Amino acid sequence: MHSKATAAAPLTDLGTLLVRVSTAGIFQPVEGADVRISGAEEGNREIRYLLTTDQSGLAKRILLPTPAAALSQSPGNVAGYAVYTVAVFKEGFYPLLFK
Repeated sequence: MHSKATAAAPLTDLGTLLVRVSTAGIFQPVEGADVRISGAEEGNREIRYLLTTDQSGLAKRILLPTPAAALSQSPGNVAGYAVYTVAVFKEGFYPLLFK
């Protein structure tokens, strides 16, 4: 039997997100890709970032609100994570959406 989180936890801590964009197969860095990050839950919908990748395919590292890490250490707690949407766009490439 699996335990399921029952409610959203308050976003009291910070987590780091680093996005690296590369081509499929040979993993060449993609410079100049637009990376859009937005909150996907009630408590973080106002979070919005628009970043651009550098010559290494990296977007600027950002801090995002998260629930306390301790919540994910034992079963039965509210969800110990926050959900964000990351969309990546670059002319000549298929757009990608991650959630």
